[in-house]
Amino acid sequence: MKTLFPLLMALTFCSPSLSALERRRDPFRYEFSYYAYPIVQDIPGLGTASGVGANLVDIGGTDLDFGGFYLDGEFMARGAYFLNQHLLEKLLVLDLGFFDYDVATRSFDRGIESAQDQYILPQVTGAGYQGQVTLMLFDRMVEGYYRKRFENYKVKAVFNADGSEFQNIDNSKQQFDDVTLGLRLDYTDDRQDPRAGLRYEWLKKIPVNTDDLISNFYVIDQNLSAYIPVGKLSTWAFNAYQSQSVVTEMAETDTTKLRDLIGLGCQAIPDPWAQGACLATETKRVEDRSVFNQYGRATPLGGTQRLRSYPNGRFNAGAARFYGTEFRLNLNEESTPFDYIIMKGVRTNLQLAAFWETGTVAETVAELSNATYKSSYGVGFRIIFEGVTVRADYATGEEGGQSTLFIDYPWGLSAIDNSTR
Repeated sequence: MKTLFPLLMALTFCSPSLSALERRRDPFRYEFSYYAYPIVQDIPGLGTASGVGANLVDIGGTDLDFGGFYLDGEFMARGAYFLNQHLLEKLLVLDLGFFDYDVATRSFDRGIESAQDQYILPQVTGAGYQGQVTLMLFDRMVEGYYRKRFENYKVKAVFNADGSEFQNIDNSKQQFDDVTLGLRLDYTDDRQDPRAGLRYEWLKKIPVNTDDLISNFYVIDQNLSAYIPVGKLSTWAFNAYQSQSVVTEMAETDTTKLRDLIGLGCQAIPDPWAQGACLATETKRVEDRSVFNQYGRATPLGGTQRLRSYPNGRFNAGAARFYGTEFRLNLNEESTPFDYIIMKGVRTNLQLAAFWETGTVAETVAELSNATYKSSYGVGFRIIFEGVTVRADYATGEEGGQSTLFIDYPWGLSAIDNSTR
């Protein structure tokens, strides 16, 4: 594993197709299109929801896009966004987004050996917005960005895996903010649908913490993808990824002191059985906080991006490492305009995919090499439009199978289930 990706980098750069790599499509090609469409989302660990969405792409012959969506079902989410507002033409762009949600996502114990059926289910409702400024150079082969997110939320209820509700939960409104600094080096033939080249991404995410009982930390994510052409149309893609949490100011880690500070007041419960259940929950809460304060939390594995046979956030700890490969069989190469009253745009490709992935988590980067790795494999189908890739995947692994219906290719750094909160 340690030598696989340096070898891939060497093979990729030695490929004749990269001797003078050029973009297949102009990254600033402006073609107005619009879509109004039904949405069915299937996100491992969150569930399914359906609704509607709408997009206006390249408005008024510019790069500006507008979109909105509404989803309801096992989770609720709404949002609207403006993308690619050029502050300086082809150099500096602004993105803005607004969202709210009501979702219950499984929160698993830390570590790669955590049990599949040991989790809590916080029911969280919230709203917020996000803004990003991106500097673009050399046909968007080099990008740097600054992102700021503000979010207010509250925990309405917390259930265990058996459906029992925990008591004494703080359901007051909370605030979560973070700042992200990012770099993207994209030496590929196409930003949306690369078939040859290398892509390296780096980001530093800094949660803004106002709670003295929680450590201050930041997360460094690094992501390397290699794309090797196969025949005239198809691609063999490879990915290596690592996430690391770095604690900068450690809060309390002593479990005795933490029990006094964040305990659930179990001693006041008169019923012995109920008190015992409360104490078990309190002990877990205290131990989890102690470990969290020592190591923070890196970006977890599982969900739509990495280890797709496992639910969202399935494996989490202070560090994570992942390797994946995906063969993408492109069925055609065309630009097919369409106009169906509620949809107008260009379809460029239909694609089949087969993939295999493996990854692990540990509290420190040094422990990753000796940790147990979990794997998943599966197949997918994609429809590629100008500006949008619609992806349907099915993956299976040690804990069964998961289906995913999502926008964009896997292995991204900015998907909705890449949270460190």
